[in-house]
Amino acid sequence: MPSAALAFLGEYDLLSTGNLPKKEGTLMLSGYHGIREKNGNVIKITGSIEYTEDTGMNKKGDKITEQGSLDLSTNSLTYEKKLERDGKISSRIVIESVILKNGTYLLQYFNTDASMPGGASGEATFKRYDSSGYSALVASFDKGVDFKYDSIIGKGDVQPDSMAAGYSVKGRFTVKGGKVEMAKK
Repeated sequence: MPSAALAFLGEYDLLSTGNLPKKEGTLMLSGYHGIREKNGNVIKITGSIEYTEDTGMNKKGDKITEQGSLDLSTNSLTYEKKLERDGKISSRIVIESVILKNGTYLLQYFNTDASMPGGASGEATFKRYDSSGYSALVASFDKGVDFKYDSIIGKGDVQPDSMAAGYSVKGRFTVKGGKVEMAKK
């Protein structure tokens, strides 16, 4: 599951229930200052918060920023969230998702956290599913929080193995023809 970030994207739609070209305000669940902008088929969101006191997982001075774009003409979503602590990016999440015209879903998800023991190790998930099956690869990478990745947007029907090129695959989960296969590397 690519973090709860996707579940909270609906907060931005609540900013503009009238589908206005631009609306900003405080997001209901996260408390972030959010902006939702619509231009034709593209909806862009930006959000941020700076913590003024320690709260559970967040420390005083932590800054969280997020941005995303939903293109309704290509059924593609991009999303990125960063946590800055002590003037440095401490964690980063990137999610891309595409629904192809034939109903195939593609998703890639990257997550790094520099505060973990051993530095900024990352995890990635690559998924493809349609009416005939589901395939997911889980991988790791050591590219730090400023990692680069290959976008799946506009590339057509990309297979998870192609998406995972250059990453250390740790596991594979496949459902096809009523059979489930799980393999750990």
